[in-house]
Amino acid sequence: MSPLRWLPTFLAFPLSGLISMLLLGGSTTPWAALLGGVLVGVVIGAAQWLALRPAVGIRWLIATAAAVTLGGFLAALVVGP
Repeated sequence: MSPLRWLPTFLAFPLSGLISMLLLGGSTTPWAALLGGVLVGVVIGAAQWLALRPAVGIRWLIATAAAVTLGGFLAALVVGP
């Protein structure tokens, strides 16, 4: 697999975080972390799906979005902003 195929995934991490920060202003509450997690998870999941498309289905995107959302929400609940 070509390294260029993974370029969208590498770019998705900082870009999705930046977009989340610009739209939501950070994870100041668990609900903001939940929304940010959805946004970041969908962007990263979509980029990974593009890179792995022949091997994985759209469930990869959904699972990535769900995992990032749940992780961000629980971290905000336990640790705080």
